[in-house]
Amino acid sequence: MKKLGLFLFYFLYIFNCSFNPLPYFLRTRVIFGILGLVLIVFLGNFIKVNKYIIRLSVAFYLLLLPIFISSLLNSTFDVWMSQYLVLLTLHFTGAYLVVWLSKRCYPMFSVEKLFKYIFAAIIANSVLAVAMYLMPSLNAFIFSIQNFDDQADMVIEEVLNLRLMGMGIGMFFMGGIIWGLALLFVAYLIRVHSEQGRGILGLTFLYFFIMLVGTFIARTTLVGALLGFVYICWPRDWRLTLSKPGLRRMFFFYGTLLLIIAMAVAFVFYRYPQVFDSEIVGWAFEMFINASDNSEVSTGSTQHLGTMFIWPDNVKTWLIGDGLFNVQDGYYMGTDVGYLRLIFYFGIFGAIIFFGGQFYLFRVISLLYKTPLLRLSMLFMAVYVLVLNIKGFADVNAFMFLLFWVAVLPDKTHANRNEMYTR
Repeated sequence: MKKLGLFLFYFLYIFNCSFNPLPYFLRTRVIFGILGLVLIVFLGNFIKVNKYIIRLSVAFYLLLLPIFISSLLNSTFDVWMSQYLVLLTLHFTGAYLVVWLSKRCYPMFSVEKLFKYIFAAIIANSVLAVAMYLMPSLNAFIFSIQNFDDQADMVIEEVLNLRLMGMGIGMFFMGGIIWGLALLFVAYLIRVHSEQGRGILGLTFLYFFIMLVGTFIARTTLVGALLGFVYICWPRDWRLTLSKPGLRRMFFFYGTLLLIIAMAVAFVFYRYPQVFDSEIVGWAFEMFINASDNSEVSTGSTQHLGTMFIWPDNVKTWLIGDGLFNVQDGYYMGTDVGYLRLIFYFGIFGAIIFFGGQFYLFRVISLLYKTPLLRLSMLFMAVYVLVLNIKGFADVNAFMFLLFWVAVLPDKTHANRNEMYTR
């Protein structure tokens, strides 16, 4: 029963749901963040304010400086980024709550257990997304118990039969970020299990399942899939040569994955051939269809993205921005590109500070665990964030906070959790 309750906490934290009749802004991460703050105050000295917590706070709240400068010099008052910092704080304390509960349920709560709970939540929402697509009544019920803003409601109506949509933020661009991030976590465990002489067949099936469902939710998932492929075969010593264990791991993973894909395609082709003509398949694999038919690796989304590269036309905007992130009818300057939204808000220096905070978080996690494979994983996370912001505004801080607290909070046994991952 405890584990089921813990699973629900992870599900609600990861997918950050907003339920009726609560206000839209009162999402589950916000509720957990408030409870986490209360827990920290109630427990008093249970949490030690170590140097990393202080430095992370400085790294993130340094954003207040470019926010203040841009707002003052532009005479604007767009509170979006200030609100972002408040939410970031609540996500930090919400992650504390979830990990604290995890460590009450297990004598020793490791990174692998953390990832398994994340996978369980994503598998559950994947199954739910498929069921919602196949059963309109279930789809209507799940959407009826949640809050969405006007823009989300409009988009949901437009793409209802074109893609899978899960609960909470398990849809659209954010859904692609989550499913792609999960693939990087699976890739990490594949490396760990392989180098420890443990089987990776189950993880390979999991990789295929998350990649497949994630592609039907948001094609952004393929960014995480591609980076996961590279991570699995990337040499840990950064040499261009692969060891025999590395070659065995690579051939087994890719060979098994290709076999799973071939068997799945063959099964669907012979049992349900009409699926290949459906709108949802055409949308999910539009890139590959266009590459086959027109020799163009593109989609309607990538073509639309090309129209959103609107650059600042003056030095002032490049340096301190225009102090605007959103306007009444949508994004400021009509661009959804993450880098450009940040530059238009508080300039290139503000954007550097924004990404600097995230990269420092990756660095802190690498230092806390002191494991080469996790350090390599954090490097790939940094690349993931950089690539995602070409498409839209993105960060993965809420998930990295979970890793941070797993390392910082003591286990019941006070054992060193890092000893499990010394490779």
